[in-house]
Amino acid sequence: MKPGRHEFYFQAGSDLFDRFEIKQFSSGNIYIKIVIEKNPSFMILELQLNGTLRVTCDRCLDEFDQPVEYTGKIYLQREKDKIYDVNDVIVIPAFSEELDTSRIIFDYSTLSLPPKCIHPVNKAGESLCNPEMIKRLEQYLVKEPDNTNVVSDIINIKESLN
Repeated sequence: MKPGRHEFYFQAGSDLFDRFEIKQFSSGNIYIKIVIEKNPSFMILELQLNGTLRVTCDRCLDEFDQPVEYTGKIYLQREKDKIYDVNDVIVIPAFSEELDTSRIIFDYSTLSLPPKCIHPVNKAGESLCNPEMIKRLEQYLVKEPDNTNVVSDIINIKESLN
């Protein structure tokens, strides 16, 4: 690759995600733009991911398509070069001719998922979760006791002791 700016466009689906053991989602469709800025001593890889991953809802356990998006930079440098004090540095072999970005794409797609994957709501503000499962969950919902009178009860007990 000659020095300068180079743009690449890809689409990744289940064929990419099935290669890895971690299964936070069952399938996906991600559009990828990679811009590589090659300099004499290092390269900057600008990564843009946009698409959906098929995940299991943490509330009702039905699957749905969770939108994901990521934009960031990764710095690549050869083993023989000085390591710069920058986050997101990947050291590549000194005489490497290729760069496999599949693991990078998988990792950033996975990290783009929210901590809790829950069905979104419709335009009326109603959850799109499985209604039968929500009814079952409500049957087993433990109601918290009303603690609003606890403070007044403690004050009354203290007053009665005095």
